[in-house]
Amino acid sequence: LTCHTREFTYKGLRSGYRQEFGRLCARVVQYNREDAWDYLVEEGGQPDTMEKQRCRVAWTELTMFSKSVLRLEQRGVRHVQAYARAKNRLDRWMHGDKLGLRREVVKEVALRGAETKSKGGHEG
Repeated sequence: LTCHTREFTYKGLRSGYRQEFGRLCARVVQYNREDAWDYLVEEGGQPDTMEKQRCRVAWTELTMFSKSVLRLEQRGVRHVQAYARAKNRLDRWMHGDKLGLRREVVKEVALRGAETKSKGGHEG
């Protein structure tokens, strides 16, 4: 899933981004396990446990954060609108709407791919 993210962000949102990113990193450190993904590849391996699931969730949320929250706006969006959208995404993430944000990313990428193909470009 290719999604462009912001290189720089809005000054008013930095503390929220920093707080949430720090929380996500702390969860990875707290729940990290070397064997969290083993059950996916090993036949007859150790059973999946709640600790392994917590680890996978922590890593998944950490990797989802940038693509779901720090997305680059489409060209032509005004600065005020872009700020409001970025703040909305951060607020939604912090209130638990991670799946909704992820669905938006998938939809946006699919639309961009369809536009690229209709203009004669290629995806990749």
